[in-house]
Amino acid sequence: MKAGLVPQLDVDPASLTADQLPQLLDECERVEDFIKGIRERAKQMILSGETVLGWRVSDVKRQEIIDQEAAFTRIWTDYGRDVAMRSIKLSLPMAAAAVARSAEISQGKAKAQLSRTLSALIVEAVSTRLWRQRE
Repeated sequence: MKAGLVPQLDVDPASLTADQLPQLLDECERVEDFIKGIRERAKQMILSGETVLGWRVSDVKRQEIIDQEAAFTRIWTDYGRDVAMRSIKLSLPMAAAAVARSAEISQGKAKAQLSRTLSALIVEAVSTRLWRQRE
């Protein structure tokens, strides 16, 4: 294993300077990929019968609704409109994808159409995201 792969972790991130951050952010991306690889390797080894001391794998079961419309109708019928409406989450990207498929138009055009249709029902939320600037 390469020495010095991870910088010292006892440094307070608030004390880092703008000059230190680009290299550390690059390293974060490499380390995140490395961590994913380590976890996948351990999982493969355990599944093949090897022991990784202190670790195990287990199946995670998730329930999935296979007919959204029927489920929505049944919830509405059995529990009422309020419960049914609170059990769904509409998103502009998902709605745009559905409109695009239905109308056989691009997702961009579908989003523009939906934005006009829902203009009084849409507000813009701003969040801050860190991303790599292209040179």
